[in-house]
Amino acid sequence: MSSPDPSMPARGATPTTDHVVNKLKRALERDDNDDTDSFRALKVRAVDAVLTAIDDPNVAVGDLRNMLRRYQLPHLDARPNKPPYDWANDFDERYKLNKATFHKLTKIPEGNAFARGRIVSAAVMLAPMWRLREICNMTANHEVDFVLDCYPLRDGLAALCDLSLAKDKPRELEWSESDNEYDDSDDEDDNYKPAYHEWYGISKEEVSAERSAIKEAFTRDKHYVITKTPGTKPCYLFNPFLRSYLRKFRRALKTVSPIWGEEKIDGYLAKLTKENLSGPSNMISVSPLARAYWKKGWIALEPIRQETPTSLRVRYHVLRTTGDVDWKIRHDIRKLLQPIRDEHGVDIALFEYGTYEHISDGFEFLITADDAGDLPDLELTRLCWEIRQMASMAGFGISEDGFY
Repeated sequence: MSSPDPSMPARGATPTTDHVVNKLKRALERDDNDDTDSFRALKVRAVDAVLTAIDDPNVAVGDLRNMLRRYQLPHLDARPNKPPYDWANDFDERYKLNKATFHKLTKIPEGNAFARGRIVSAAVMLAPMWRLREICNMTANHEVDFVLDCYPLRDGLAALCDLSLAKDKPRELEWSESDNEYDDSDDEDDNYKPAYHEWYGISKEEVSAERSAIKEAFTRDKHYVITKTPGTKPCYLFNPFLRSYLRKFRRALKTVSPIWGEEKIDGYLAKLTKENLSGPSNMISVSPLARAYWKKGWIALEPIRQETPTSLRVRYHVLRTTGDVDWKIRHDIRKLLQPIRDEHGVDIALFEYGTYEHISDGFEFLITADDAGDLPDLELTRLCWEIRQMASMAGFGISEDGFY
């Protein structure tokens, strides 16, 4: 039996930044063609150290992630063969309907016509096919009495679903304060620091209920979803500040009801309540690395179905984006969507804890709970998925400086 490596930390101990960096450097300095058992074991142990260190707030996470991506692991270059969107299979018909119909219905008022056109086009791409056919027939019979202007969704679109960590001060949305239900106009002290419940625009009683919901989410999530990394840090699917902007968001969401269908939008609106946004139905636990990807608009989760009253099947997606390409409905978006890569030009990658296998686009998993009321809500999760697709297709991601 081989003796333990003295350079490795004791079992259960959190490695220091210097230790992990030195360990990674040792692996990187070795010949990449070296496929000996000892070298493979070294890489696995180094990756394990990185995954452990990322949970330590004192570790330089960015540097460690960049080093981790430089490993030539077997599955690192795996890429999806086609965009994982439902419209990809019926694009030819969708393309003809869009080109013949929606350029006549799109309202592009003064302002950023470039951004306005893309957000409308993205909303159309996600519309149900039955509704597109219906609108096309209505247009042919001159029965359409609406124009499309989805630009209100542009404000704060990507920030809506930024996975704010529960108990953290949420990221403030970019909508005007005139629509904020929490009025701080009477605050005379410029140095005034709002209490926890004031940041969130809810009462102290609601804060108490929310903290109970966070505990329920801790109990539900035995480990981080997607990567199965040990630990639980419940995050909000929808930014907590949305509770103070519900009227504004509900109005913005209604702008897509002509093409998504009123019944579908009404179903979403029924779920957008302060109670749901404060409960475990709006929470999910993801690892720090996955949350960093999510906040930048790089990955998303698609709810497939609720298999049992206490289990929800979810599919992981690596998003694609049009970036700053000026695309319109008449363009073939399949040729414009590009994989999202980090600032070093590297494909983003998540690895399953324990096996270190690359988690590829389309990976499915179950979220289970002891009580049906503790599951992430199916409709809220689906709305989050559709908004993230829309933001990605329209080129509205989150970068260090905001939108790109």
